[in-house]
Amino acid sequence: MFNLDEFENTIILEKVDKLNRFLNKNKLSKASKIIHELELLLDHEEHSVPITYLFSVLAEENFNLIPNNLFQKIFIFYHCACLRF
Repeated sequence: MFNLDEFENTIILEKVDKLNRFLNKNKLSKASKIIHELELLLDHEEHSVPITYLFSVLAEENFNLIPNNLFQKIFIFYHCACLRF
């Protein structure tokens, strides 16, 4: 689902790799755990751009994996001038 070459940060890369494997095997509960871990990393500014990108792609593919509270958390980034996509 995700191209690992698009992610430079090793922490995020590791989680994206796991997320890919779980989604390919349709292990949605394990994928949800990785999504929660990524949500926690979203609090660190250096991770905000790749993680919001990841969540936007994920929302296009499997909208149900993203909880409503995560949408609210991501929404603030769309109005933040500090991020460059």
